[in-house]
Amino acid sequence: MALALTLIAGSLIALSVHQKVPAVVYNPSASAPLGYYRTLPATPLKWGDWVLVEAPDFARRLADSRGYLPANVPMIKAVAALAGDRICADGNRITINGTVAAVRLRIDHRGRPLPWWTGCRTLTNGEIFVLNRAAPSSFDGRYFGPMSRQSVLARLVHL
Repeated sequence: MALALTLIAGSLIALSVHQKVPAVVYNPSASAPLGYYRTLPATPLKWGDWVLVEAPDFARRLADSRGYLPANVPMIKAVAALAGDRICADGNRITINGTVAAVRLRIDHRGRPLPWWTGCRTLTNGEIFVLNRAAPSSFDGRYFGPMSRQSVLARLVHL
């Protein structure tokens, strides 16, 4: 079992946008339900789907420099908004279609400032917004905003 865990975790770490997505990935982080996930094609997507995503460049670099996640490891996040949804970042609140979806922290667990984006926008066909509502300290769209739909590497099913 330990060997299987090492192989699966290693396959996730080795994954990049230019490589084939493994059939199964493992999540050891509290930012999404712990455990194994089966990967599926990235389309279609719906609200609430768990996805394997490559974070925007600045977010990936920040996560790596702070030890949240190595730059070559994709994130597991939930789809919170799709094309046509209106997302807003006002102060510490993130709203989706007028409903508070998340509260942002000003600093991380080590006292370092977190990035905040501001404003409102309606997502286009090429955009998604990812958020883990169950993990208030998750490094997700509340800090890096909407992202390209093409950053989704796979849909995930928790095993």
